Amino acid sequence: MIVLILIALAALGLGGTALEHFFGNYGSSGVAIPTTTLATAPAAPAPATGPVLRSSLSALTGLKSLNGVPAPRFSLQDQAGSLQTVPRPPSEAIVLAFENSACNDICPVLDQMLSQSARDLGPSARAVRYLVVNTDPRATNVTATVPALDSTLRSSIPSAVFLTGPLNKLDAIWRSYGVTVTVSSTGVATHNDLLYVIDARGRLRSQLTPFANESPSGVYQLAPKNITAFASGIAQSVRQAQEAR
Repeated sequence: MIVLILIALAALGLGGTALEHFFGNYGSSGVAIPTTTLATAPAAPAPATGPVLRSSLSALTGLKSLNGVPAPRFSLQDQAGSLQTVPRPPSEAIVLAFENSACNDICPVLDQMLSQSARDLGPSARAVRYLVVNTDPRATNVTATVPALDSTLRSSIPSAVFLTGPLNKLDAIWRSYGVTVTVSSTGVATHNDLLYVIDARGRLRSQLTPFANESPSGVYQLAPKNITAFASGIAQSVRQAQEAR
């Protein structure tokens, strides 16, 4: 059955990252604890924008309910050099994402999703902390973090922050949140894409799996309707976290 589904998706023109979105977490649940890997070849390029996916919202976002388990705690510096602690209850709900500091992978698409989710939330977005953790082991200095907060995200969510710190601390955070970072023999860093929604009491409420397609030239894109739908899924998860008791 899985082989038939793969053939069908291939016929639709879905490649690399999009296929990983459907099958990369097959059989897994909750927050995984992977191993940071070195010297592995990067994934093969996928078609650019691709077709509009018409799966359910939970399937599109790879939504998993995490049942309010305590979020792994950490502290990192933001782009201004200030220390940010996660979680920090009682506080706002948190949208926690992970991006390469150079913003040369799925980052531009993810930033569009985050920006649109804030617009979907409207005034209630002011009670949400948007935090992005660095996944580039080659660029951990605070001064190297600016590209990840591209103009799309900064203009929509001025309070969004990019977090970084020493490699040993980042590695511990990646592991605790199920993020696997890979550095190829040519020095290219890649990572799996996960996004978490944490409620104001510091409990994990939702895990989502952002995705995009990579063109032969290395540009990541996604159909605008899919970006809008995914953003709606983030906003919906935030509202549920805000309503959690």
